[in-house]
Amino acid sequence: MSDKDLILSDTKNKDRLKIMLAVPSRDVWKSDFGMSFAAMVAATVNELPFLDLIFNNAKGASLCMNRIHLCQRAVETGCDYILFLDDDMRIPMHTLMMLLKRQRDIIGANCARRELPPSPTAKDEEGNLVYTTQKSTGIQKVRSVGTGVMLIKTSVFAEIPAPWFMEDPVKGIGEDVHFCNAARAVGFNIWIDHDLSKDVMHIGEFEYSHRIMPQWKEDIQ
Repeated sequence: MSDKDLILSDTKNKDRLKIMLAVPSRDVWKSDFGMSFAAMVAATVNELPFLDLIFNNAKGASLCMNRIHLCQRAVETGCDYILFLDDDMRIPMHTLMMLLKRQRDIIGANCARRELPPSPTAKDEEGNLVYTTQKSTGIQKVRSVGTGVMLIKTSVFAEIPAPWFMEDPVKGIGEDVHFCNAARAVGFNIWIDHDLSKDVMHIGEFEYSHRIMPQWKEDIQ
């Protein structure tokens, strides 16, 4: 089966897919993000020419509102998917291609948090952290994961009550966990892609990634 046949197999007999590449921003983009974003677009257009890509950037102090506005635009413009990409991530060229081939309604990368020791954003059904190790492979169903790199079918938003993204500082719930909880409440599963997660970097003073987690554990033992 070709990449086109695989990716379009669960759509409504379409010859093309329309995807919004959505970047929610508080201020300026990290330069490494911009370069990796451009490389991803070039690789995707070359490998999957049947995709129609739309670029959108929502800027403002509230990430919740930025994400909501981007989702609204994706629905209004008839996009089949929205790919969230935070502007402090460095992503591999195959990001969109890999996530599309997984054929899931909601799937993202298990990005490393910008903290020391670094920890993952994904949690399992019991609320335990889900680590992406060098031995991790394939996809895994989780309870929640960050939306820094996440592909979502726009049909999902018709099933989830608005607002799709909210924060609850008292309970320590961010907008990404709220979205995952709301999606699961109406029957959607949340997935992470371990293979992609290994190559996604969270840009800070240095790049936080799953690669340094095992080494950190060895150093402190």
